Order: sequence, then C-alpha cells, then structure tokens
Amino acid sequence: MDTEPRDIFNLEDFLNRMMDDRELVKSILEEFLSGLPGKIDALANLVTDGNTREAAVLAHLIKGESASVGAENLSKAAHVLELAAKAGNSEKLGCHFPALRDNAELFMKTIAETVI
Repeated sequence: MDTEPRDIFNLEDFLNRMMDDRELVKSILEEFLSGLPGKIDALANLVTDGNTREAAVLAHLIKGESASVGAENLSKAAHVLELAAKAGNSEKLGCHFPALRDNAELFMKTIAETVI
C-alpha cells in the first residue's frame, strides 16, 4: 500500500482540532480503537450476508468516526463501502471490503507505534 503516513493517521490535524490536548487525543483514540475491531467484524458479516441496508449504516458510522480521529484512508475506504451499500451493490461491497479491513489494520498498527 503506497501511502503517506498522514493519510493513515493525521495526528497533527487531530491534535489541532483537540486544541493540542494530548490526553484528550489519547482518550478518544483508545475509545475508537476499542470498538473498531467489533465494527469491522460486524461489517464483514453484513457484507457476507449481502445486507446492504445495514452495511450502509455501519460504513457511514465508521467513515465519520475515522474522519474524526484523523484516520483519513480508513474514512475514505468506509465511504466507498457506504456508496456501494447505498446503491445495493453487494458485489462491489464485497470487492471493496478488504481495503477497509486493511486500512483499519494499518491504522491500528500505526497508532500502536505512535507516541502521543
């Protein structure tokens, strides 16, 4: 995956929006990361089941939460899934899900390696 580090996690922007409160950033990230794997698993099940309606809702949630914490690529990947799900396109949803999962894993790895 050829990408800029800030596309994976834009810490500078996130810190700026949190008025450089590193403790707040850490707390929000911990909360986000604690729920992310479960959301990815739930979305995987919805994709497998072809449930585009609920997949659209969950992809939208992941998109917004990811954008809020500076996970730009993850947010973009969730947006692609949301659009496919809203269009009722199960095939496209299935094709794009691996990118979302990969971006989530890369984000989690990046956070684990980032000193805040």
